[in-house]
Amino acid sequence: MKFACIFGKIAVYNDIVGANTNDQENSGLEQEFDIAMSETLEGEVLGMCNLSEGIFADGLDKGIGIGFDKGLLQAAKNLLDILDDQTISQKLGLSLNVIKDLRQVERK
Repeated sequence: MKFACIFGKIAVYNDIVGANTNDQENSGLEQEFDIAMSETLEGEVLGMCNLSEGIFADGLDKGIGIGFDKGLLQAAKNLLDILDDQTISQKLGLSLNVIKDLRQVERK
């Protein structure tokens, strides 16, 4: 996998900056970015890549959660004309207050 981790002018591929990095791969990075790769720099860049992957994963999780919530609300809206508030609340796992609020908004 060629996940690009970019910080300023440094871009490193995590399959190159792994534990199995060899001198030929390091020289390619040195030529591409004009930066002498040392074990210290490799460790720092790998740490930044790991941090960015964690931040990306958190953002992805939040985005999926927001999409899921929007889907539940849309499903509830679609059921307002055929089911009572209590049933919608129970079946979708939304609070009764949320369903009542949706019903009021849809009436307007």
